[in-house]
Amino acid sequence: MFTKSSDFSVFFTDEYVSFFELAPFLDQSRYGYTKLDSGIIENGYIKEPEALLNTMHQLFKQNEIKPRKITHIIHDQNVLIRDIKIIKEQLGKRSIDEYIKEQQGKTLLLPFNDSTISHIIRYENEIEIRVIAIIVDSNLLHDYNDVFDRLRAKEVRFEVSCLPLYEQYLEKGGLNASNSMLVSIYEGMFSLQIVEEHIPIFNLIEEIDGGLEEYDMIIENFVERIANYYKYNLRKGKAEIQSLIFFNFNSDLSTFQIEQGLCAKLKEYKAKVCDLYIEDPLAKILPFECMLPYAVARNRQLTPPVKFDFKLDRVKQLNLYGNYLLISAFFIISATLLIYIPYFSLNEQIKLEQNTVNALQNQLQVLIDETPPTPAFSIIQQNYSNAYQYLASQEVDPKPWMLDLMSELGSNVFIQSYQVKSQTMEIILVLSGNTESDLFEYMIEIYETYGIVLGTEDETRWIISQPTYKFNNPLQVEVTIRYA
Repeated sequence: MFTKSSDFSVFFTDEYVSFFELAPFLDQSRYGYTKLDSGIIENGYIKEPEALLNTMHQLFKQNEIKPRKITHIIHDQNVLIRDIKIIKEQLGKRSIDEYIKEQQGKTLLLPFNDSTISHIIRYENEIEIRVIAIIVDSNLLHDYNDVFDRLRAKEVRFEVSCLPLYEQYLEKGGLNASNSMLVSIYEGMFSLQIVEEHIPIFNLIEEIDGGLEEYDMIIENFVERIANYYKYNLRKGKAEIQSLIFFNFNSDLSTFQIEQGLCAKLKEYKAKVCDLYIEDPLAKILPFECMLPYAVARNRQLTPPVKFDFKLDRVKQLNLYGNYLLISAFFIISATLLIYIPYFSLNEQIKLEQNTVNALQNQLQVLIDETPPTPAFSIIQQNYSNAYQYLASQEVDPKPWMLDLMSELGSNVFIQSYQVKSQTMEIILVLSGNTESDLFEYMIEIYETYGIVLGTEDETRWIISQPTYKFNNPLQVEVTIRYA
C-alpha cells in the first residue's frame, strides 16, 4: 500500500472508468481501467449506482488499492463556463458564489436546478467585478460522492480536465501563449475550450457520429467559427487565438492522423497535438484510457497559477448514521403498535366497505336501467363526422419542421416558445441567446439550410421566404418563418 497522501485520480465516461494512483516512486504507481455496461452512466450521470459501485469494488480489488483521497475528474460534457460581470453595489454583503446562485433562472440560465460553483476573479475595480465561473450540476457531484463514500473515501476533490492538460502541455515544452484553444477529442464527441492567461473563458461540447472524415470536417469548422467568434465578438478584433492544442482520448484516432489531417488544415493557428508520452517512460506503457487521470495526478506535483475549488454541502457521516438510527427506532415502535390494533375493528371496517360496494353496485344497476338507449345518428350527421375526420387527417404536422429548427440550435441559442399558425402557414419562434450575433447567425443558418432557392428542387427545403424578426430585447428576438 502507498502512503495516505498518494494522489489517486479517477475518470468516468459512459463507456469506461479509469484511474491512476501516483506513488512516491513513479515506477510504483498503479493504474487501470474497466469497461462499463451500457446504461450505467449516461451523459456523465449515474443511472445505476449499485452497478457502478460493484464495478468499482471489483476494480479496486483487482488492483489491491484502498484510496482515501480521491480526485474525480469531471467530464467536459458536464462543465459549464460563464464570464459574469457583477456590480459591487448589487453584490452587497453576499459572497460571489451566493450571488451567482441567486442569478440562476434570472440573468443566468442553466440546464439544471441546483449548481456547484467555483470561480476566479479576472478583473476588479471600484464599480464592478469580472469573474469566470465553472458551474457543475450539484446532483451529479453528489451522486458520485455517494459512491465514493461507500468506497470509504475520506476526502473527495473535483477537478476539471482542461487546466491540468494545459499545464502538462506547457510542462512538456509547449508554446506558452497568452491565449490558446484546447480541443479534447473523445469517442463520439469533442470539447473545445479557450484559455486566457491560464484561465478557461469558453467551453463547448459537440457530439460526432462518424469516422475520421467527419471528425476532421466538423472539428475544423468549429475551430474556425469559434476562433472568429473569439476575435471579433469577444475581443472586438484586439486579440486572436495564438495556439491550437489537440488532446486525443479516442482510441480510433492516432496522433499521426490528427497531425496529417487537422493540424495541417489549421496550421495558421499553430495547431499541435499534445503528446503526453513525451519524456516519460511510465506513460509509454499506460493504457490509453488512463492518460487523463495520469495527467491530472502528475499536474498536482506542479504549482498551477490558477486553481478552481468545488465545495459540496455534504451531511457528515456521524449525523447520517444518527438519522438512520432514529428512523430505525421509529419504524420499530410504529410496527409494534400496529400489531396491537384490534383485529375485530379491522374486520368490521372490511365488512363496512363491502356493504358500501354492494350499495354502489345496486345504484349503478338502477342508473343503467333508467338510462335511455343511445340515439341513432342520421346519414347527414355521419357524413359530417366522416368529413371532419378526413380534414383532420389532411392537417399538416409541423413536428418535422420544428425538429429541423431545433437541430440547428447551437450551445448559445435557446427556443423560449413557439407558435404554429396553420391558416397563415407561419411558425413564430421566440429565441434567446448569449449575444445578438448568435441570434442573427441562427436565423441565417436556418434559411441557408431550409430556404427554398429558385432552380433547386430539394424536399428538405420548406421555408419560402427570408425569416422576419423583431427584437423584444437585445438578447431575445421573435422570428416569423413562412413555410410552403
